[in-house]
Amino acid sequence: MIRGSRVGVARGHVRAVNGVSIDIADGRTLGIVGPNGSGKTSLLRALAGTLPVSGGSVALDNRGIDSYSDRERARRIALVVQEEPGDLPLTVADSVALGRFPQQGFAAQLTSADAAIITATLRRVDMLDFARRRMDTLSGGERQRALIARALAQEATHILLDEPTNHLDIRHAHEVLGLVASLDVAAGIVLHDLNLAAQFCDEIAVMSEGAILASGAPDQVLTPEILEPVYGVRVRRADIDGAITLAFRSDPARSAPGVR
Repeated sequence: MIRGSRVGVARGHVRAVNGVSIDIADGRTLGIVGPNGSGKTSLLRALAGTLPVSGGSVALDNRGIDSYSDRERARRIALVVQEEPGDLPLTVADSVALGRFPQQGFAAQLTSADAAIITATLRRVDMLDFARRRMDTLSGGERQRALIARALAQEATHILLDEPTNHLDIRHAHEVLGLVASLDVAAGIVLHDLNLAAQFCDEIAVMSEGAILASGAPDQVLTPEILEPVYGVRVRRADIDGAITLAFRSDPARSAPGVR
């Protein structure tokens, strides 16, 4: 489990995250949603231990995250961010192999077992045919799938992903999120697509201006009453074949009091 208690994150003079308490439980998938600039990415990085907190605390498996060495933390948390550099002269297979080093150590030679894990993860994200391609020749969607494969190869007990469906087509977005949701890990996912969040997340936290305004099961959180004042658009919700489906209109929603 990853637990944030009254987490604050400052970006210069701006409070990107302000007093957020949040849990990502073992075996559960938490979606973090909200408008641009609401603090989602800053919160995710604080929970991963890669961004220092200015207040509160983050615990990983009931131990302060700052007490872990970088390697210990990497063995437990796999993090996929949006803006990793893409100009390293690595093949896809070599990039995915980097995910094995927290388990083996950077000085260790990759074993046949490591090679089997790399092949299996590439197959799971439909990238096996790209294994010998260089990362800097991939499209945005191909690159995203390769980064997710690297996170899976890490075999961490927690996985945090920042907009993993960015650049992915509909099929691959569903396949990747379905795969993450099927893993027996604690998963936290920043998403913009609320319909994908409804389908693949066990719980959802809605952020606005650095705070969590609502959290809970998708059925409880993805309602017009909560979403309209946060996003400033009209929201219509329908339950189709037992699945939540949201539709949006671009005209501004009526102002509403803050949601708690």
